[in-house]
Amino acid sequence: MNSNQIACFLEIAKVHSFSRAAEHLHLSQPGVSRLIASLEQEVGQSLLSRIPHQPVELTPAGQLYYDFFTKTESEFRLLQKKAQAIASQISGKIRLGFLSGWNALSILQPYLNRFQTQYPQTDICLSFYDPSPLREELLHGSLDAIITLEDSLQNCHNLKKIVFGKVRRMLFISRDYPGLSEDRAPTVQDLKNTTFFIVADNSFDSRAFVRNHLASSGINPDIRIVPNVESAISCVHNHLGTAVIDEWSREMGQSSLWHIPLKSYNHAVLAWNPERISPGLQVFTKEFALLPSAKET
Repeated sequence: MNSNQIACFLEIAKVHSFSRAAEHLHLSQPGVSRLIASLEQEVGQSLLSRIPHQPVELTPAGQLYYDFFTKTESEFRLLQKKAQAIASQISGKIRLGFLSGWNALSILQPYLNRFQTQYPQTDICLSFYDPSPLREELLHGSLDAIITLEDSLQNCHNLKKIVFGKVRRMLFISRDYPGLSEDRAPTVQDLKNTTFFIVADNSFDSRAFVRNHLASSGINPDIRIVPNVESAISCVHNHLGTAVIDEWSREMGQSSLWHIPLKSYNHAVLAWNPERISPGLQVFTKEFALLPSAKET
């Protein structure tokens, strides 16, 4: 049962004619007849009488459905008015921070566009930071919410989070790194004697994770810490070693690099401080939680 079927049924009941209903709804008469036939088939009842040269009338079953659909349509219009009133009251600015160098913005852009269309009085201001300053801006109240990796928030227990994506960790190595074949992508074993560059800060240090993960492949890695993704990729381009970065990084588009997937994942999250939540941000997070892959933690 769909809205087109119901609209046709209500219009026919109102004007007592298939042809006039089709004209009012800007549909063909055969199209209207098919919609009513499919509706009657779904409900298992004849809803409209069809006597040649006489006005179309409701059957007893049709009267029941007419009363129900009329009430439902009225309630739906009232609901729309209430929703519009709420939308008009939600105003102000949402300061949203993104992890720099991450392509999550392109993935979430349809949602952001839809939210601003639905709540036109709310302005979403975007900023981009590395993991540590992104987290600090949120904790200090300079940002209302952030899009980041869950690992970077391990010690921030007062934040609310919505997980909305799984992110595979990758190894990046220059295609012309000495000793590698140009014909095939290297394996983790091919890189066991290289230096592994990882991005870390005071809140989250992934050295233990990388070391434990590579130990399963019999590798005792030489690990070096760098402050951001740009530094890690610069080391890779200069043949200093390989970098451990997530697959949503913009570096995935660089044809000069090999991208070797690891059997390990991080999670993409929206995070905010529940003690500093405005009406606009409250609506934003509730709408965000409705994304198909979203899960609040």
